Amino acid sequence: MCEEVTKGTDIAKHVAAGEYGKESALGYRNAKKVAFRDRVEMFTTLQLVGDLTGKRAVDVACGTGWLTKALKRKANASYVMGTDLSGEMIALAKTDDPTIDYIIEDSRSASPGDFDLVVSNWLLVNARNRAELQSMCKGLAVKAKSGGKLVTLVTNPDIYGYRGDPHFMKKYGFEFVFPESVAEGNSILIRAFTPEGKFALEVENYYFSKETYVKELEAAGFYDVTLHNAQLSPLPSGEDDSEFWNDLFSCPAFIIFTATKE
Repeated sequence: MCEEVTKGTDIAKHVAAGEYGKESALGYRNAKKVAFRDRVEMFTTLQLVGDLTGKRAVDVACGTGWLTKALKRKANASYVMGTDLSGEMIALAKTDDPTIDYIIEDSRSASPGDFDLVVSNWLLVNARNRAELQSMCKGLAVKAKSGGKLVTLVTNPDIYGYRGDPHFMKKYGFEFVFPESVAEGNSILIRAFTPEGKFALEVENYYFSKETYVKELEAAGFYDVTLHNAQLSPLPSGEDDSEFWNDLFSCPAFIIFTATKE
C-alpha cells in the first residue's frame, strides 16, 4: 500500500473513498483551476459526450459541479442533474449555479433515473474493493435509460506501476505517492495543487485493472465498453504548446470508458 500521509500534510484536506469535508471540498474546487483540468480533462470528456441538445444528463460524483455546469453550458443539455455523496460538495455546487438540480446521493445505492447520458469522472477510483466497484457500476447503470450513453473517467491503472520521478506531473497540478506493489485495492495518493502551486488536497485512489473495469461495467448492464485516451485541446491562438505536455502524455493520468446501457 502507499506510505502513510506525509508529515505536515493537512489531514483536513486528505480524502479517502470519496468522503469530502468542508476543507477538502474547497481544496477540490481550487484544484480544478489548473490548466490540465480544462485543456485535457474537460476537453477529452466533452469530446466523448458530444452534443446534448434535447437530452437529459446526470453527473454522478459531481463534486462542486465543475463538469456538471459544462454539460449545460457547453454541451447544451436540456436538463442536467448532479449527484454526490458529500453534502459539502453539493453545497458548493449549488452556490456556484443554483439553476442546476444537485442532490446528495451515494452512487452505491442510487435511485433509478432515465437519462440519455450518465457521466462520472473520478467515481470508480474510490472503490476500495470489488464489491464497492460492482455497486458503483450498478449505480451508474441504474441512472441510464436503455440505449443511454456512459462516459466515465478513472485514474490510469498503468500509472500505479510507474517508478520514475513522483513529481514529474507537478507542473500540471498534481503529483503521486506510488504504492509499493500493484494489486487490486492498493491505493495511490494523488496530491493536487492550485495554479499558484499551493497544496489543495490529497486523495486516495484504489487500483483495478482496465480489464476489471470493463468486466464490472458489462456485468452492471453496459455493452460496447470502449477505452479512450486523454486528448489536448488546441490553444485559441493556434500556438503549438504540445512540448510542455509531453511528460503528461508519456504516462497519462487518466483514461476514459464509454459504453451503452442495455
